[in-house]
Amino acid sequence: MDTILEKSSERSRSVLFGLLISCLFSEEAKNKCPLSRFRNNLSIEEKYDLALELSEEEINTVLEKHEKCFEMRLFASV
Repeated sequence: MDTILEKSSERSRSVLFGLLISCLFSEEAKNKCPLSRFRNNLSIEEKYDLALELSEEEINTVLEKHEKCFEMRLFASV
């Protein structure tokens, strides 16, 4: 299975926008998630604008953190 980072940059922006809207583990990770303050405080339009404004490097950094968090929480729930 490909990681998120192996996808195209447009796909990565779409994934980021989706994570700005919601995350399966948002409650469990709310104090550690770098997106929680954006998820909780921005309108949908502002989230969309943020996803478009970030550089590929910034998006990749956020998605790397998300993948590590997701794996950790997924394994913890098994």
